[in-house]
Amino acid sequence: MNDNINYYNTHAKEFFDGSVNADMSPWRNRFLQYVPDGGRILDAGCGSGRDSKAFIMQGYSVVAMDASKEMCRMASELLGQEVWQMRFDEMSFEDEFDGVWACASLLHVPEEEMEDVLIRIKTALSKDGIFYASFKYGVGTVQKGDRIFTNYTEETVKELFESAGFELLECDTSQDSRPERADEKWINVIVRKRIESFLYGNKTANNLIIQPVDERELESIPKEVEEIKKLAGAEDFALLVVKVNNWNKDLSPWRASAVFGNEDFGDGAEETLKYINDLVEGEYKDRRIILGGYSLAGLFALWAGTKGGNYSGIVAASPSVWFPGFTEYLNENEMKAGVVYLSLGDKESKTRNAVLATTDECIVKTREIFVRQGVKCILEWNEGNHFKDPEKRMAIGFAWALREKA
Repeated sequence: MNDNINYYNTHAKEFFDGSVNADMSPWRNRFLQYVPDGGRILDAGCGSGRDSKAFIMQGYSVVAMDASKEMCRMASELLGQEVWQMRFDEMSFEDEFDGVWACASLLHVPEEEMEDVLIRIKTALSKDGIFYASFKYGVGTVQKGDRIFTNYTEETVKELFESAGFELLECDTSQDSRPERADEKWINVIVRKRIESFLYGNKTANNLIIQPVDERELESIPKEVEEIKKLAGAEDFALLVVKVNNWNKDLSPWRASAVFGNEDFGDGAEETLKYINDLVEGEYKDRRIILGGYSLAGLFALWAGTKGGNYSGIVAASPSVWFPGFTEYLNENEMKAGVVYLSLGDKESKTRNAVLATTDECIVKTREIFVRQGVKCILEWNEGNHFKDPEKRMAIGFAWALREKA
């Protein structure tokens, strides 16, 4: 790695002149379609600063970095802002960037060090962050002059990013944009953090419970599993926890304006359901499946139950049935699961928020819809507000669904 850095320090002017006008706009545009307007971008290994300048001119906030002191100096002059001298293995950003752009920079990272670098980049990304990287197309490690390159193909680059916990959004080859190097081939990828899943309980059990959660809920899952065992009086179940990256986006069936706070609801439920269905139809095939969740994850479970799939039961504890247009949707779409458990805190509607104040009315209407459709459905009222004993409420619902048959 140091030899590569020395090369760029020694040949900075030559490299700057040869790359500053290269046209990377096609891939920048593909990258930016995933990044929110005005978002914060890390240009990791910025070289001449060409792409940082383009991002800044388009209204994005950019942090540019490079391992070469001379490249940092020249890029700083181009951008009119500081460029940080930093190696990839020195990065310690956490949840800071909507996008990371690594154009022709990771290609110098040795294969044995790549996993650590990708973990650092994944940590630097926000919960819904996007990552672009490009490499020379080829196989293995190649030395050209004083520089060492780690090359990838479609197959090896896919394996690299998936093993590091990324979901591949785009993967394509391109020719070098510099006319004098038009015969050189590149591999380009756009990825994001992949949804992760964790299995608890009896891993070979016939009954599989699936529950989407966020990072904070993971800590309470072992307690929830023990509570299910106690309430169900049996251990013939496994709990597959699906950790989503962006709660408001990954679990929302369609876009809606913010009801509280400033974050709008996205439309990522289809992709989350596809991830879960792929698991159900793959490694967890031929099991009895119960899908459930708390709050917005409860709404997601109810919506997923109308989409088909191999779900025998749905559990929705304190679900966000106030979600704009949701009860109307249920009226027009049949619940496919045979049993549905609903619960709500008796103080959840006691709020000044006009939308949340309709929760009682909406959940009663939800049950009426399911009963009219011939679904075996129970609605239980819990003591307290939305935030009281969520893991216990989920355990009660899952224990009920484990015992019930359609």
